[in-house]
Amino acid sequence: MNHPHNARLAALALGLVLAAGAAAWGSRMVIRLGEARTASTAEWRQVAQVYAERNRLAVPALQAAGRAADVDPQLFEAARGALARAAALPGTPDLLDDPRALDAFKRNQGELTGVLFRLVAAAQRQPALRDDAAVQGLHRQLLQSEAQLAEARERYSRFAGTYNALTQSFPDAIAARLGGYASVPTHL
Repeated sequence: MNHPHNARLAALALGLVLAAGAAAWGSRMVIRLGEARTASTAEWRQVAQVYAERNRLAVPALQAAGRAADVDPQLFEAARGALARAAALPGTPDLLDDPRALDAFKRNQGELTGVLFRLVAAAQRQPALRDDAAVQGLHRQLLQSEAQLAEARERYSRFAGTYNALTQSFPDAIAARLGGYASVPTHL
């Protein structure tokens, strides 16, 4: 008579042990996903920081170019407009979850990079701007930032790839779906 009661208790105990094990297993997967997402976000911040520093140095260089009489007004206005568009969409981690915003960010930064290189080249031909500290600082930053961006993008791609692999492979994909962990773009 006691045997069915013991069997139920044993089944209940086994069920509790399995549930606790599944919870611990799921918790560990969520922790791994969170750590991987945090790491990729940190690398994205490095990319965004390079852009932000370049944008910051562009402001005084544009002011100097605006005061110069011989700078092409269309080039100056193009640079001003590109800087405004780039500043209007900062490189926050939210962009990684919004493909359209990320594309706009990349487009704005690319446009700004191109126009700033043209502005610096034009300034180099102007005696008044050639030696301007702001223009020279921007020129140095543009040259340095290309290498920094390439390196930061490569690191981000590695970390994002690791994170995405977790979100797409069994069994982590289950925890990713339940925890709201979506893939992020790997190539910037």
